[in-house]
Amino acid sequence: MKILKKYRAKKQLREIADLIKAEGEHLKGYHIIEGNTILLSKNISGVGEWFVITIDYIWYITTDYLTNIDLSQLNVITGGPEAIGWRIPFSQALANRLYVLDRILRKGKYDDRGRD
Repeated sequence: MKILKKYRAKKQLREIADLIKAEGEHLKGYHIIEGNTILLSKNISGVGEWFVITIDYIWYITTDYLTNIDLSQLNVITGGPEAIGWRIPFSQALANRLYVLDRILRKGKYDDRGRD
């Protein structure tokens, strides 16, 4: 049951990412985005995807651009690989949903007693 719940949470995060990418604004130039970060995926090389929730916007950011993305779209400075980001206006309901999904995925991850 726990695995299914985490699978569904990951799927919903993916759907939110796709929505922001499809409907969001892609700014030209380079930007440093600061806010609350919710990780979608990341590997040891720093390639990954995440959301950043700021006061005014919710961003979807990816460094997973090795396939099918025009590198001229790079517009986010991360401190690691340059990234591509899209943003939509802040929505409290969407931010709350992202926080809930993040909690589902991280539940028990750092619990040294082995319980969820």
